[in-house]
Amino acid sequence: MQPKTKNLKASAVGNFMEWFDFTLYGFFAVAIGANFFPSDDPMLSTMSSYTAFAAGFIARPLGAWFFGRKADLWGRKPVLIITLLLMGFATLLVVVAPSYKDAGVIGSVMVVIGRLMAGLAAAGEIGAAASMAVEAAPVERRGLWGGMFAGSTYLGVAAGGLVAMLCYGLLGTEATNDWGWRVGYATGLLIVPVGYWVRRRIHAEHPNAVVAETPTNAATAGMIFRVAGLTAFGSAVFYVVIVFMPVYASRQLGISMGTGMAIAMGASVVTSLACVLGGWLSDVYGRKRVMYTGLFVGAVAAWPLFMMLLKVPSVASMAAFQWTCAAALGVLGGAALALMVESFPASKRATGVGLGYSLGVMLFGAMAPAVNALALSKGMTLAPIAYLTIGALVTWLALVMTPETHPAHSKAHQQAAV
Repeated sequence: MQPKTKNLKASAVGNFMEWFDFTLYGFFAVAIGANFFPSDDPMLSTMSSYTAFAAGFIARPLGAWFFGRKADLWGRKPVLIITLLLMGFATLLVVVAPSYKDAGVIGSVMVVIGRLMAGLAAAGEIGAAASMAVEAAPVERRGLWGGMFAGSTYLGVAAGGLVAMLCYGLLGTEATNDWGWRVGYATGLLIVPVGYWVRRRIHAEHPNAVVAETPTNAATAGMIFRVAGLTAFGSAVFYVVIVFMPVYASRQLGISMGTGMAIAMGASVVTSLACVLGGWLSDVYGRKRVMYTGLFVGAVAAWPLFMMLLKVPSVASMAAFQWTCAAALGVLGGAALALMVESFPASKRATGVGLGYSLGVMLFGAMAPAVNALALSKGMTLAPIAYLTIGALVTWLALVMTPETHPAHSKAHQQAAV
């Protein structure tokens, strides 16, 4: 296997493991809420759990800045090994935390600390790993390789959903919410041996040695905020449609948690496949054209499908809503990764991509489940679709302001050719 192909594999496999680990919390949020944030109102307990979930996102900008700077100065390999070890320790903290019934707030504090550490690790991961994956690709296949890397994220989420589904399906809801979630959550500890074995084989290359064939004309600071905007719709889809919907279906629609997990897992697989498609199409038609297509389909199709879900709640209507949004997210995200990486000089990519992405997820993903849970508790049944629409508008505005980076489709390249 060629060294650059090894780098793509190491990036993707490690990214798969980190996101498998990170999103297990979201799928077990109800169980974690019952154990560490008990309340007479189950919805308030779930909201408290999601608030702890959000703590991981609050730490992300700091993690992206710190680890991104180190990745740009030291190279990608050492940072990617450090972040997976940090994620493993964060998972261990949650697994061994004593319940509120046994130790009061001690376990709750351990859970929050674990989520903060997981947020630091995930933020450091995305900038360095995404940069390395796209840098390793031939110029004409950067979109495809970026799409494959992005797809590994959602395969990791699907694997997390599968673990949660098996726990709820085999152990039952009561046993899983009591103790079985710890068994499922502990599978996230696999990140340490598997991730280390893969990443120690990375072909190390200092970022300053990588030539940026398509440098951006925009200032780095401005591009960071545009990257944050580009992630708005994807964050809304992921954390509302995929992570939150199983809870929504259970509380509002009478669909069992296990069935909701299965549909969410399917949505994650759809997103992963669509990421590869979106990345490949962006190599042919340009990054922005493909992103506009995914954004338009997702924003427009979501409304009638969500209204159908409210009117006729069923497995079919829920799957139609989730999987359509997931496909749109994948096409958008598969093309977006190359655009984001190409928009920064090589020596600032890990910091720029990681910080922009982390800011976007913090603003539009961190509190999405908690905000929607609160809105639904107040009878605001249209909250999920309204949240998606706001995210779509922010991403559209950021995309309008972002220059095209694909050589054959950028204005700068076309003018130079003339």
